[in-house]
Amino acid sequence: NLGRFDDSIQASLSARRRLDELGEPVEAARALQNLALTYFVLGRYNEALEHLDQVRAAFLADGRQRDAILTELFTSDCLLQLRRFPEVLEKCRQVYRVFDQLGTRFEVSLAILNEAIAYAGLKRYDEALAALGEAAKSFEAQSNPTWAAYANLEAAQVLLRKAQYHASLRVAEAC
Repeated sequence: NLGRFDDSIQASLSARRRLDELGEPVEAARALQNLALTYFVLGRYNEALEHLDQVRAAFLADGRQRDAILTELFTSDCLLQLRRFPEVLEKCRQVYRVFDQLGTRFEVSLAILNEAIAYAGLKRYDEALAALGEAAKSFEAQSNPTWAAYANLEAAQVLLRKAQYHASLRVAEAC
């Protein structure tokens, strides 16, 4: 959070090594997950994806399904940045299914949002708008106006791409 990314990378690597030495594979995976998130912020998406694969495997090996599927949500964020939209849709369906069963609404809403952005990237605008509306309503139901506004702002961008300029402006101004 301080913008000291080199320090963050070194701290994550050091923590991972030490936790591996102590025989704490799950906590070592969490350190690796922090490293992956740092790489994400830096735009080093392929490196982040490599680490997230290792993290997911460690969580699954320890029977931590919820942690593993949360890693899939982070993975979908990276895939969005790399414009690998079909893979995003696949990951989001997995995330949605598991978190819906767990009753974890926020993560379900994030999965729907990422799915919507992937639809927009594939120029499947009607599906994108429907998913964005669902995500916005879900965030509103959770009393989360910031994420609802973000979903609506994405909808304004889709409307802009569809050349619905007045509707796009109306939605954007409301955000």
